[in-house]
Amino acid sequence: MKKFFLYNLKRFIPLYAVSLAIFLSFYFSIFASNEAIRTINSPSYYSSYSINSGIILMSIPLAIFTAILPFFANSYRYSLNAADTFYQIGKDKRMIRFTNNLTLLGACLLSFTTAFIIGMILLLLKQVPTAGTVIETTTYGDGRVATTEYYMFNFFYYLPTYLLLVIGGCLNYFISYFFVTRANNLVNSMIMLVLGQLIIGIGVMTPVWYLSILLNSDVGPIYNVTIMPATRSAGIVGFIALIHHMFNSLIIENGNGLADVVITNSSQDVIALILAIVCLVLFVGFGVLGLLFFLKEKESSGELAGKAPGRDKFQMIIFHIGFGIIGLWVNASQALFSSLIFASILMLISEIFFFGAIYYVFTGLIRRNFKINKSNLFIMIGSLLINLTLGIIMMVKMVDTLNIF
Repeated sequence: MKKFFLYNLKRFIPLYAVSLAIFLSFYFSIFASNEAIRTINSPSYYSSYSINSGIILMSIPLAIFTAILPFFANSYRYSLNAADTFYQIGKDKRMIRFTNNLTLLGACLLSFTTAFIIGMILLLLKQVPTAGTVIETTTYGDGRVATTEYYMFNFFYYLPTYLLLVIGGCLNYFISYFFVTRANNLVNSMIMLVLGQLIIGIGVMTPVWYLSILLNSDVGPIYNVTIMPATRSAGIVGFIALIHHMFNSLIIENGNGLADVVITNSSQDVIALILAIVCLVLFVGFGVLGLLFFLKEKESSGELAGKAPGRDKFQMIIFHIGFGIIGLWVNASQALFSSLIFASILMLISEIFFFGAIYYVFTGLIRRNFKINKSNLFIMIGSLLINLTLGIIMMVKMVDTLNIF
């Protein structure tokens, strides 16, 4: 087992080096330009601070890597030759799967941690010498003096931020693991990964968005309120956005995190916060389910490697749900055109000739057979009709509400 572990470490050294370089490049760009500046006793009677602690930007590569790495860790499943090679090394399939995935996940987290520590040290070294240095002093007519000065971030809050991001990265990895292992060949696995992350990312809020528009509800404007719109996602994007909203203001010392929303903002912000928390619970739940699946999964047969249909009943379910959500977003993009007739024609064209055509092509790709059977044909036609119906109803509602004829 030790030799196999070392073999995996050696095999993933290039990936570790590339990921570390990408993490460091993000950190250098963030912290090189990030200044901690505040103005005290300004005319508006509040202190203004620099607004970027770097949480979102430093999380981008973590989100990307943890989403795609399961695809590489399980690539041995995608061809019969690769499966034969791995299954003949004298280790059981479960140990091979565990070692491949945990080695790669560990390398990613090690890259992230290394870059995080280096970034914190650089930021600290940058802020210590300038802390307390006055940049500008302004005296106003009433005798008040506004002082703009350098200061230091509250570095303590970077620690829970780091720990939460590591947890979120692990959860995201196991979510992606579930999707990529629904297929046994390269193309299908990529399709499952993209559609699966799409379902998790926008699938939760899509029905809420449609329902709020159709009912002309106050829930509709929640995408434009103080709580970041990205938090209404059950994917890692929403998780990161929520962490940013919680800790950014604490790190730069100009607020109380999410408490500010409940205390100072409107009822719509409170609704948005509740939805953000629901999405957070869903993301954690999906991640835990993915981890349990990883631990309990029945090992696949090497004989299935490279085959299109695979052995998994969830494959076509994920496929059709994913494309159904894509269809909803395609017709939603037509809803704000000034002419209802023009928007309806455009929606009809985009749904049938754009979305419908892509739907058909990808159905053929995933089945490796462009002769669509009756069950898939009925599902595709049903999806198109539902999307068109909801889209037209939504357009009529929005045109009537906004009086844009």
